[in-house]
Formats: sequence, structure tokens, C-alpha cells
Amino acid sequence: MLAALLSAAALHEPGAGNHHTGGPTPRPAIISGSISPVTPPVSAPGADIDEALHPGTTVPTAQVVADAARRRTAAHGGQLTRAELDAVLELAGWPEAARAEAAAVAWCESRWSPGAVGDGGSSLGLFQLWSGWFGWAGEPSDAWMDPLVNAKVALAVYQRDLVRGDGWRQWSCKP
Repeated sequence: MLAALLSAAALHEPGAGNHHTGGPTPRPAIISGSISPVTPPVSAPGADIDEALHPGTTVPTAQVVADAARRRTAAHGGQLTRAELDAVLELAGWPEAARAEAAAVAWCESRWSPGAVGDGGSSLGLFQLWSGWFGWAGEPSDAWMDPLVNAKVALAVYQRDLVRGDGWRQWSCKP
């Protein structure tokens, strides 16, 4: 329709093949709404995911992102994105000042893959944790693939060792 309007308008412009015979120069009619595209209303980013995972409530964005990542990796495996990892670290309680280091360690250990298994099965998940640390940290050892659980246990180990002088001493990868 826009092409037809432009074509019709060109016939009325001086020098465009139309012989103008005097009087005011005809202008193309402007049809309301035809020139600019109609933009549908936009909901807040993640609103559809928020409603699917938390019907009837509003939760922080980090919770929505982390929950979606947990469900996706549980169902399909794969890696977390940086945004997903940041959300997981935030929800796990990692101090903001330590999150960049935690991200570097998790990348080195698992490439941000919650299902990673190393060292012949003795290093598990996102932070490649020893299975004994889960019970010690108050988390079920069979939840090691859950990135949020793994990050919580990693934080507990990190904080324990931070008091001893090096929060990263349990990991072969250092920030």
C-alpha cells in the first residue's frame, strides 16, 4: 500500500511526468497511521517467562533468569550464558565483588556447564565440586547438576577457605 501511495504522489509532483496547469501544487493525501508502522504494546523483558514460572507473582529478574536457566540445562544440558551465570551467582549469595572471580573459576572448571563431570567422577557440576561438600554445606548431593545448588556450595567452600587466607585454594583453576 505504501508503494501505491508513493507512486500516486509522484504523479502530482512537478517534473515527475505530470503537466501542472497552475494553481496550488497538489499534495499526496496522508492517511492516518499509514506512514509509520504500528508498534504493538511491549511487555517488560522476561514477562512471559516470569508469568510461566511464577504465575500471579512478580519476582526479581535474577530469579526469573536463574529459574529459566536451571530448567533449560536440566532438560537439555549445555552451558549457561553469562547473564544466566550472573543471575545464579546473585541468587546463590555471592558477593558482587567476588562474582567476576567466581565466573572465571567456573569457566575454567566447567565452561559454565552445570552437568560437567571431571576427575573420574569426583568433580561435579558448574564449579567441579567434590560430592562430600554438598552435605557439609547443607545441600543434597544428588542436586549437584543444579547450577544454583552448585553455586551455593561453592560459595560455602570459598567463604570457609577465605577465612583461612585463600578462598580459591580448593580449585585447580584460580581467578
